[in-house]
Amino acid sequence: MKRILVVGILMAVCGAGLWAQRQAECRFVETEYDFGRINEDGGTVSHRFLFVNTGLAPLTIQRVTASCGCTTPDWTRETILPNDSGSVTLTFDPLDRPGHFQKSARVELVSEGITLVEMLDIAGVVEPRAETLENAYPYHFGDVYLRATVVAFDTIVKGDVPERTLEVANATAEPLRIDFDAPEYVVVDAPTVLKPNETTYITLKYLSHRNAAWGYARDKVVLRVNGAPVGDMSVQAVLVEDFDTLTAAERLTAPIAVLSDKVIDMGELRIGKKYTVTLMLTNAGIDVLQVRAIVSGSSYLAAEAAKPRVKSGKTTKLKITVDAANLQPYTFVKTLQLITNDPTNPSQLFTVKWQTVR
Repeated sequence: MKRILVVGILMAVCGAGLWAQRQAECRFVETEYDFGRINEDGGTVSHRFLFVNTGLAPLTIQRVTASCGCTTPDWTRETILPNDSGSVTLTFDPLDRPGHFQKSARVELVSEGITLVEMLDIAGVVEPRAETLENAYPYHFGDVYLRATVVAFDTIVKGDVPERTLEVANATAEPLRIDFDAPEYVVVDAPTVLKPNETTYITLKYLSHRNAAWGYARDKVVLRVNGAPVGDMSVQAVLVEDFDTLTAAERLTAPIAVLSDKVIDMGELRIGKKYTVTLMLTNAGIDVLQVRAIVSGSSYLAAEAAKPRVKSGKTTKLKITVDAANLQPYTFVKTLQLITNDPTNPSQLFTVKWQTVR
């Protein structure tokens, strides 16, 4: 008797499951579409995927998620009754995406508490746009066009002299005389005259041994055309010390930089004033610890060491200053970078927090 009862319950449960499945069903006319060959500068292309609610209950599209930001979905927002149809439209932007593409979108539909999932795919080939001066050189200072205005040297070991090249073009039918204003450690090698409609390269050399800075360094290089300044380029680098040459004995006696804290909470600071707090830095090693720099990414946050050289076992104060003169009410969480000659931890980050109030 019990066996009959159990079988009956299972049949009832399975029957309910099958009934729920029949309640929630839909069928897409197609799930893939190939645009073929399209032009990069021809604007967006779209395809509409149609489907029919083949179930016994109403359904809605809960969400459609595209695999990439270049594909924008749109869909039927209303409830779709049984035997009625809906659609999902996928729009692809080919600009700056030459070559073959294949994108997908995940469609989630809900009916009677059941979620149905369908994947839609679009594909095609983007024909590159015709090369023009404007799209080949997206930046321009007057009549001089450039591939970029930021020259990134990445990480430079002090003493190295890396080089970077930058392509420039004269967009006129007249010769242009060019020259540059740069810091002493950035040498710009460029022709003095750009010929009419000429494209050429300039080379920038970074003489790192001449730069007293450590850590992240950003400098401005001014381009002048026919004697007049027309625009600024940004030269960026991260300057680090070379510890690879240290011997095993030198590492054993090397300085060790130890901060008294890694998080400083200054609490509430009233707008319009300057505030300071002190952090302790100890040399737990043997050789003299040298504070190379304390780097801040904010104009209103600064830090300096009372003594840039710390003997073995000694401690120096790091004075941290917040200038709240022009700040707005806000909760600030900022990071400072301590750079020393500690070969194990040459760069240490610590956080300063505060809330500005009126």
